[in-house]
Amino acid sequence: SLPAAALERMKQMGEWLRKYGETVYATTAGDFPAQSWGTSTRRGDKLYIHVMNAESPVIHLPMKAKIQSAVTFDGQKKVAFNPVKSGGYVLDLGFVPTDTDYIIELTTK
Repeated sequence: SLPAAALERMKQMGEWLRKYGETVYATTAGDFPAQSWGTSTRRGDKLYIHVMNAESPVIHLPMKAKIQSAVTFDGQKKVAFNPVKSGGYVLDLGFVPTDTDYIIELTTK
């Protein structure tokens, strides 16, 4: 038997995976190494941005792929993005996320 705390944590993990599993299952590493704010995973033309430790509402994505669209994974709300002259893009989330893992879904070319 497992302690109640362990069972509760496993239940929470299962709930998270039911909701966000496609952002981790059957994915590959994202287009760039982990950053101070989080990391990314990729599946086909979708790049999932996992924001886990943002200190600013604006995050830099050091990537070469072209972004076609950016939306929140949970709610499909548009997220502003702009290319950076030095390379990559910036996402403007509009606020500093406090979620354990705030996920942005990018459609790329």
